[in-house]
Amino acid sequence: MGQPQLDQLLEVSTQFVASAVEPDRWESALGEFSRLFDGAFATFEVIDKSTGRLVDYFGKSNVEITKEYLDHFMPRNPRLHFGMQPTAGKILHDNQFISDREMDRHEFYQDFLRPFDLRYFLCVNAYQTDSHVCAFTVQRNGNKGPVSTDDLAMLHSLRPALSRSAEIHVTHGRRLARQAGLEAALHCMTDGVILIDSGGSVVDMNDAATEITQRDDGISIFRGQVVLSQAHANSKLRKLLGDLIRAGVAADVPASMAVQRRSQLPPYHLRAHWLGREARTWTGRPVIALFAHDPCHKAAMDAGLLGEAFGLSPAEANLAIAIEAGVTVEAYARTGGVSVATIRTQLQKAMQKLGVQRQLDLARSISAFRGDLR
Repeated sequence: MGQPQLDQLLEVSTQFVASAVEPDRWESALGEFSRLFDGAFATFEVIDKSTGRLVDYFGKSNVEITKEYLDHFMPRNPRLHFGMQPTAGKILHDNQFISDREMDRHEFYQDFLRPFDLRYFLCVNAYQTDSHVCAFTVQRNGNKGPVSTDDLAMLHSLRPALSRSAEIHVTHGRRLARQAGLEAALHCMTDGVILIDSGGSVVDMNDAATEITQRDDGISIFRGQVVLSQAHANSKLRKLLGDLIRAGVAADVPASMAVQRRSQLPPYHLRAHWLGREARTWTGRPVIALFAHDPCHKAAMDAGLLGEAFGLSPAEANLAIAIEAGVTVEAYARTGGVSVATIRTQLQKAMQKLGVQRQLDLARSISAFRGDLR
């Protein structure tokens, strides 16, 4: 085997192990795998031994798995029957159980595969448990010819990496997918979420928390720790986190506090939750989740819905939401870098469109509208 081919095998092996940890990479890895064997495409399948049905499937196939295949062709698929036999080896190909002449007469090859311009396959049973078997398969066109001894030698070289990636997928894949889902959910939240370890250091934070801390309007990050702008509030936070860590799983009720802001806008609301052992699955160590709620910040959809419902411009809708949150006209103007007169003009237009004459009534109308959406 020449050096370029060896390098290619190493690259494919690395891609497969990485795919087990990052599922988005399966398609790319399987594409490289297919090209090694002159394949039309390659797949990774997790199959239920008792039913022969797919549990997991990765790959970009040009074969449509229809109800006709599942009901008619799948029970007649000689590859499945051969692969499920205890005497079947780890590496499978057509010529182990059927000749080319028999392929020409077999309905699976002629009626199912031939319309897709497919004929041969090469498969490795990479990993199995009592209930499932994991298989990597390359499908080939007829003009590429049957599997050769060189193909078998190359697949044999790849088998350890394929087995390892399949094992990781089966034993850890769902946990890793759950972890990725939790992290994605954190970044979708409009409240800031800061994950803190038992030493008080920041482990991770979502996008909303990054925006809040970079604003440096009462909450910031300094030397890897959450810092509040007021000294007494900072001391209170340190005590709150320390008490929560010491209480551990006994801390069923979240601890909370208000954080005053330099801008004089309504204070942030901080809530700290002990995550305990559950956090080990996705952070590697027990942490506290610190939720930072900005009463002035509402989801962008709120402003859009409000504008659509009452005919408000984006500026008027955002101002109305801020008034509902308790922000004064002066503070709102200062934060936005515009004059108080401009904000008062926008406020008058918003109240006129909502049919109210006082700021208090405007706030009540927005609150009522928000309640109707729940």
